[in-house]
Amino acid sequence: MHVQLIVDEPDEDFQYLVDEVSELDIENLENVSAGQAPEGARAGELAEAGMLAVTLAGSPVLGALVDVARDWLRRRRSGTIRMKIGNDVLELDAVPRDMQQQALEAFLSRHTE
Repeated sequence: MHVQLIVDEPDEDFQYLVDEVSELDIENLENVSAGQAPEGARAGELAEAGMLAVTLAGSPVLGALVDVARDWLRRRRSGTIRMKIGNDVLELDAVPRDMQQQALEAFLSRHTE
């Protein structure tokens, strides 16, 4: 399963996210710069963003990836991460809300076995 994590306005903390994601059961992790837009990324999408292209070892790891992203946002107390699988996009921010939780549960149910 291929997942893109797009971080709006990455800063020096972005490397912590990269490090934490690399500790998961993943097959591949690529820190994509603006000049290396992966397939399916829109041109302007990376101009002010950092992107990680992650290949997961299996769909159960998706929940762990979401947990890492949410924890990283919570510690920063700001920012947004868009998580993309194909054309399906989930947007996470530092302040979880009921609607965000419902969107998260629907996203995970579409991509886990």
